[in-house]
Amino acid sequence: MQDPNENMKNPETAQTVSRFEEMLHHGKRYFFDLDSFVLLADHYLSSNDPARAMDAVDYGCSQHPGSVHLLIKKAQVLHEIDDCAGALNLLEEAQKSEPAEAGIFMLRGDILAGNKQFRKAIANYREALECCGE
Repeated sequence: MQDPNENMKNPETAQTVSRFEEMLHHGKRYFFDLDSFVLLADHYLSSNDPARAMDAVDYGCSQHPGSVHLLIKKAQVLHEIDDCAGALNLLEEAQKSEPAEAGIFMLRGDILAGNKQFRKAIANYREALECCGE
């Protein structure tokens, strides 16, 4: 796991995190672009704060409904808190919208490998490679 303080050295990350936390503290609603929500979730996951990562992803999904990237990120957060079934369900939902998104297959492979379903994991990793044209 990367050092959470390393993320805060990036001015964009620091500003986005500060703005998000200010919004939560004051009970306001600010607009963030899709990339900012992914950045926030990654920051909180690297800071070992999956609850705040889920707050960021849930808020992102409310502003960007239908975003496959946020569904994948939410599945990653669920995987981090050991809700593998929930994560796999979200990946199925995401795959309906983006059947050739390599990130879906990579994360599903990671979850399956963690559950010692190695053959299924390898099949998903291969599918990810096919999505990338490898």
